[in-house]
Amino acid sequence: MNLETFLNGRFSVGLALFLAQVMPPAVGVRFSEAVGNGLGSRSRVAQVRAVRANQWVVSGGRLSPHELEDISRATFRCAARNLYDYFHNYRKPKVIQKLVRFSPSFDRCLEQLQRGDQGILFVCPHLSNIDLIGRAAALRGLRMQVLSYPQPPGGYRLQNLLRKYSGLEITPMSISALQQASQRLQAGGAVLTGVDRPLPASKYKPRFFNRPAALPVAYVRLALKTGLPVTILTGCRKPDGSYSVWASEPVAMKPYPDLQNEIMRNAEAVLEVVAEYIRLAPEQWAMFYPVWQEALS
Repeated sequence: MNLETFLNGRFSVGLALFLAQVMPPAVGVRFSEAVGNGLGSRSRVAQVRAVRANQWVVSGGRLSPHELEDISRATFRCAARNLYDYFHNYRKPKVIQKLVRFSPSFDRCLEQLQRGDQGILFVCPHLSNIDLIGRAAALRGLRMQVLSYPQPPGGYRLQNLLRKYSGLEITPMSISALQQASQRLQAGGAVLTGVDRPLPASKYKPRFFNRPAALPVAYVRLALKTGLPVTILTGCRKPDGSYSVWASEPVAMKPYPDLQNEIMRNAEAVLEVVAEYIRLAPEQWAMFYPVWQEALS
């Protein structure tokens, strides 16, 4: 079963959007979590196996098979609930402003951008409800370019349209998009990109949770080119259903004589902070691709 093709198809995303719009929270939350629980129980599905492998590494190899089953279901429940919250509320700015709570660290970033002191390069792991966070940040006045996954399938394209509606400038990763991002940063603007979706063909494998992982490093090149640090933007859902959002302290890029070593070491410095955040709420890490292929066996 190719769950990714099904879930990311335009029909499935459109259906989820419609259902989320018509279902009140009392029904929608229970329905979405029931769907997520069912998906997370399908042990032979590639995405479920990927979640279990990823969570096993995050735990340091300490989770038993039964515990991996539990956290897999929890991860899919969280992802489905996040999708419902976003789709149900993305056109309700007042609700979003109450639902998403920003930390002083985020406020400082926003003030820096408003003063025009210098640009900010954000990276974002797939932790918590990143689409809702982006919508809420835009409502707070944050304008940023998002370097997204290149050549997205139909469902992703629909979600990107919603992100544009939310006030984000979506540019699929390319040489021209990176050039645009560099110019924006040098002009004092904000750029955001993902940090934890695996790129199997990458020649760079920085250590993540103490294991080599083929992860994106374009943000490191961008930071080195512009002379800017990297700031991790992330959050988590609280037991009351609200979302907390925070920004890390800037991670300065350090020079090394060797280019490959420079990229690897700086990526690892960023990923170390990302790992700390994931450990706070591992079940909210919605990474459905195997970050460590060897952990699948």
